[in-house]
Amino acid sequence: MIVRLYDRIGRDIITPFRRGYLGPWLSGYALVGLVVSGIVPVLLPLSADPHGMFAVGLVVAAFYLGMLIAPLFGSLADRTGTQRWVFLGSFPVTAAGAILFGFADQTWQMFLCIFVVGAGAGAAQTTASMFIVEGRPRNQWDTRMGWMRLAFGTGQVLGLAVSAYFSHRLETGWIVVGVIMVIGTGLGWIKLPHLTRTRSDAAPAAPRKPRRRRSSLKPLFASRFGVFLGCWFFAMLGLMTFYNVVPLVLRDSFGVDPRTTSIVFLAGSAIGAILYPACGELAWRHGPARLLAVGIAATLVAFLVLALATLNHGTLGAALGGICLIVIASFYPFQYIGATLLAARLAPGGQGAAMGLFNSGVAAGAIIGAIVPSFLAQQAGYSSLTWFSFAAMIVSVCFGLPLLHALRRDRAAAAG
Repeated sequence: MIVRLYDRIGRDIITPFRRGYLGPWLSGYALVGLVVSGIVPVLLPLSADPHGMFAVGLVVAAFYLGMLIAPLFGSLADRTGTQRWVFLGSFPVTAAGAILFGFADQTWQMFLCIFVVGAGAGAAQTTASMFIVEGRPRNQWDTRMGWMRLAFGTGQVLGLAVSAYFSHRLETGWIVVGVIMVIGTGLGWIKLPHLTRTRSDAAPAAPRKPRRRRSSLKPLFASRFGVFLGCWFFAMLGLMTFYNVVPLVLRDSFGVDPRTTSIVFLAGSAIGAILYPACGELAWRHGPARLLAVGIAATLVAFLVLALATLNHGTLGAALGGICLIVIASFYPFQYIGATLLAARLAPGGQGAAMGLFNSGVAAGAIIGAIVPSFLAQQAGYSSLTWFSFAAMIVSVCFGLPLLHALRRDRAAAAG
């Protein structure tokens, strides 16, 4: 039995490398996770905090405003076949923004620099997903996406370690991040896949008569993909409102030092990183919609407990707050993998545009989750944002339940 278990573990470790699930270029993509999910949630609000609550919201929103232009990068890369160049070019752009941010001392300077960082990170995330949904067979998406996000999660853990170390030396931390991203340019180049240009305009059979162009937004948002975007947007609104200022929330609610918050966040993110490949397998077996539902449900419960814990400012409240942070970080892979695969399957148009809209859901939720709650935090403190996040997750469930029932009916009809 021991020999059989050893062989199974060996196969599970070696197989991803043998089949190319963990290509060398993913080491560069891991550094995108370092910035987006490791550095930004901790160092960014701490850097802007001396300028006031509104400055925190404005600077955090600038990062996600940069990410919001991700659909443009996806569409451009699709039309021109430049996915590789867009992906690789995002690293030096992100590095330059991070280094300049380390020297910025005024809010408008911080806004511009972190906007550049967000634009570079959004370009990298969008094109990285395209290497799978456009370059690999559909039956490999689930597994490959899980292993790709393992690389991202590993970078997140590294980023949180950097954040913990530099939480009291913020300027130096941003400069170190910039240097790391320069290194990522070379790492991302190693065996980076090639993709062909998407040609949707090839050789029309006959000239068409001119006609009025009708807006495609209404049917898009009325479709199942639109309902999915609503579910995803409010889930990200709740999650990113909390992530945007997580060290400030725990400090305001329980007096937890930002370095301790980074360590606790690191523990939850490490668990989540390990779960990414498992989530890919679960999505293949049970469907991405169910996986997304589990992630949203677990996060909803964690936010409820966290909101109630803020009523207790003692040791018990701090312990519950740390546990909830670990749960939220641990179950994020369920949401992300489920949502990514569901977006690709429900997309009414090209996969590049779908991945762009998907990443824009994160960005839009984060922007609103940075600006609007900043006014709430000024009135009632950062601890009040936990209730805001809980309410947003409830709205996400209201969008998600009808979609889940519709997909179940389709599955039952196909089986019958």
